[in-house]
Order: sequence, then C-alpha cells, then structure tokens
Amino acid sequence: MINIFRQALHHIPGGRVLDVANAQGGFIGILKESLKNYTEIIGVDVDKHAIASARSPFDEEDFCFVQMAGERLGFEDQSFDTVSAATSLHHLANPSQALAEMRRVLKPGGHLIVSEMHRDGQTEPQLTAVRIHHWAAAQKRDEGTIDLDPILLPIAVQRSENPSVFPACLIHMPS
Repeated sequence: MINIFRQALHHIPGGRVLDVANAQGGFIGILKESLKNYTEIIGVDVDKHAIASARSPFDEEDFCFVQMAGERLGFEDQSFDTVSAATSLHHLANPSQALAEMRRVLKPGGHLIVSEMHRDGQTEPQLTAVRIHHWAAAQKRDEGTIDLDPILLPIAVQRSENPSVFPACLIHMPS
C-alpha cells in the first residue's frame, strides 16, 4: 500500500504536517517516506496509549505527538501546510466537525490527505472485514485498553495491506 501513497505524494512538499487521529503512527511513517519533504510532523490522537506507541519509532526532533481530539484541534487557524487523516474518520463521533477543524488549521493552498476504509457499495466480504474491525475495537474499548474521550468515542484502528479496502484520496485546497 505504501507504493500507492509514494506515487500520490512524492511531489508534495509537506512543510508543517498534522496527522489527525494518528493511532500508533502508521500513517505518519507513510507520510515520512512518501512526501517530497517536510519540516515537522505533528500527530494527534485522543488515546494517550496510542500517542505513547506512536512516539517510540519517531524520536527525531521533527516529530511531535499530542493527546488531542480531532474535533477540537488546539492549533491556530491556517497553521499547517499539510493535514491528513488515515483510516480514522469513521471512528469519530462527528467526522464533519473533524474535517471542519482540519480545514481551519490548513493554510490556503495546502494539501488535505484523507485515506478511509469505508465506502458505499462494499461486497459482503468487505462488510465482514468492517464488522470484525468494529467488533475488535469494541472489545478493546470494553476491556479498558483504550483511554477514550467520553464524548467522542474514537476507537483504535487496525491496518490493512489491501488498497481496495483503503482507497486514498488527495485533495488540493484552493487558495
């Protein structure tokens, strides 16, 4: 799957990058390897355990991880050149609010990168994978292994190497 992102992102100078709902940092690794360049990558997630897991492979100076909800980004308007969310919007209580926040913090002419695992018209096997995904996340939540914001109910995500399940979308925001 990383080849899909390299093809789509290799020409983009990332500048200051924000990854929303970073989970364990898997997409941050893809951004690091795929963007033409970047000056800083900041990952945010509401789950403090995800933040701790994401930090360990990215101990370089130009990486920062903050516990924060995607629907309430604590950054100034137009403060990022690139904003991303990968396989996470479907877990947020208010994806529209998260997208509005992502747009708010994105500079004019910046890049919004969204990769999501759900789409209309899924086959029965794809729907089964989605159901298993949500069941596993609910089990983790019930076991208390995920520290949740009681209002938002975001949950951890599992990664898939099947690009048909995770179609990528790159949107250029006009100035």
